[in-house]
Amino acid sequence: DVFSPWRIAPFQGEATGINPATLPVLVRDMFAKDLLRADAGCVSGCLVSSSAEESNYWIVQSEGICDPRSPDLAALLVAMEYCCALEGPFWCKIRGRGLAYGYSMSNDLEQGVIQFRLSKATDPTAAFNVAKDIVLKLCGEMPSGTSVAAAVEGNADSASQQEDDEEEEVGLELSALEGAQSGVLFELISEVDTVPAALDEALEYMLNRKPMDQLQWLLKEVQAVTIEKVQAALKRYVLPIFTAANGSVVSAVCPAKKREQIEKEFSKLNPPFKLVTLEVDDLVKAVAPQTGYFTLRERVRASSGRPQ
Repeated sequence: DVFSPWRIAPFQGEATGINPATLPVLVRDMFAKDLLRADAGCVSGCLVSSSAEESNYWIVQSEGICDPRSPDLAALLVAMEYCCALEGPFWCKIRGRGLAYGYSMSNDLEQGVIQFRLSKATDPTAAFNVAKDIVLKLCGEMPSGTSVAAAVEGNADSASQQEDDEEEEVGLELSALEGAQSGVLFELISEVDTVPAALDEALEYMLNRKPMDQLQWLLKEVQAVTIEKVQAALKRYVLPIFTAANGSVVSAVCPAKKREQIEKEFSKLNPPFKLVTLEVDDLVKAVAPQTGYFTLRERVRASSGRPQ
C-alpha cells in the first residue's frame, strides 16, 4: 500500500462521510495555519546576508491560483511565459542590461501562490523595478514616458536614457503571444514525453485531486488564450507581486558587504520592503529550536507591523 506512510498524522487528510481519508493532505491545507501572509499593500519577509555569497537571490511571493480548473490558469501560464521567454521583455531589460543573470515566474497550484525569482543578481532592486515597469506597461497602466526604475535610481546617463526611449513602446504583440503559447504547450507536453513520466504525472494528479484529463483540458485552454485574457491575468495575478496589492512575502539573500546598501534600497521601493535581517549563523540559531520557525514567523509579522 503506497499510501500507508501518509496515513499517520500530520499527513492524513480529513475523512468525509463514511469514506476514510486515503490520500495525503494537500500542502496548502497542511500549512494553512502557519502560512506567512502579508497584509494588502505590505511586503514582509527575511533577508539573509552571507560573507560567502557574491550575488543576490530573491523570491517574491503573492497570492496565485490553486484551482486546477481555474478559467484564468491557461492565460496566466501564457502571460508568465510571455514575460520570461527568450528574447522577451525580461530577457532584454533585465538580463540584457546585466541586472540579473536569472529570472523566472511560476504559479504553484499546490500552495496557491505565484512567485517572481531573481538569481545571481548584481542589482536586484533595479531588476525588480524594471520588471514592475514591464508588467505595468503590458497591463496598459503606466503613462507614456514614466518609469518606476528611473524614479528610484535617479537620473540615468544619456546612453541608458536613449535605450529607454527606443524601448518605450512595450505592449502585448500577437506574434510574441503565439510564441508564448507554443512555449507553454511544449513545456506541458515535455512533462509526459515518456511512459514513466506519464505515469508519474497521473500519480501527481491523483495525489493533488486534479482531474485525470487535466493535461488535455489545459492544452485546449492554452490554444484559446487571447491578448485580452493575458492582460487580465497580468493585472489580476502578476501585477500584485510588484504592487503588493494582495500582500507580498519576500525571501532574499545578499552579500554581507552589501547588506546596508540593500536595506537602504528596500526602503525606497514602493511599497517599502520591511524584512527581518539575519546573518547565516543567526538564521541557523533562530530555526534550531523546536519552535524556531514559529518564532521567526512572529518576528517577521512584528517587523511588518502585524499583531502577533
